[in-house]
Amino acid sequence: MNTRAEDIFAIRELAANRTTFMDEEDVAGLEPKLWSQLKQLREGATLRVSFAGVKMASGAARKLLDRVLRRIQSGELRGRGLVLDDLSRSVSYNIRVMLLSEKLCAVARVDGAPPTLLGDVEEALKSTFEFVATRDDATARDIQDHFKLNTVAAATNRLARLQRIGALRRDGPRPLEGGGIEYVFQAVAR
Repeated sequence: MNTRAEDIFAIRELAANRTTFMDEEDVAGLEPKLWSQLKQLREGATLRVSFAGVKMASGAARKLLDRVLRRIQSGELRGRGLVLDDLSRSVSYNIRVMLLSEKLCAVARVDGAPPTLLGDVEEALKSTFEFVATRDDATARDIQDHFKLNTVAAATNRLARLQRIGALRRDGPRPLEGGGIEYVFQAVAR
């Protein structure tokens, strides 16, 4: 994914090289900065939140991410993506615990692996996201064929739910040969 420098929220740099965040007080000044930078993104852009060199407990992650993820998932920031990037296994575990307890999910990259969904998410949605993230884009027909779903509607529902939680962007509609339209979806991270 091509990311401009201003589309990166580097926690360590923004916290004056602080590396350990144990509670809400430790990240209190970062949460408004994260929200501000996310709001300023153009539609279709993705903000990478870099956890490089950072240790973060679940309480600090809750303060930093809870409100932002809820606003994304409510549709307030339609068309903008957020990726939790450069996560170590221990930080991803702490964030996953927080996401599960808050009934949230987020796109994340752990230890340089391809992007996945962390938190409270059905396995079918997680595997659908991971499939779309391996491609330039995907349509409901692509999802139906790949997962051998009975109907295009079932595939469309998966894509729409992933778009609602901020994991996919939707482009289109584009005309289909023989009539009709289809939408094309792209993962916020590849």
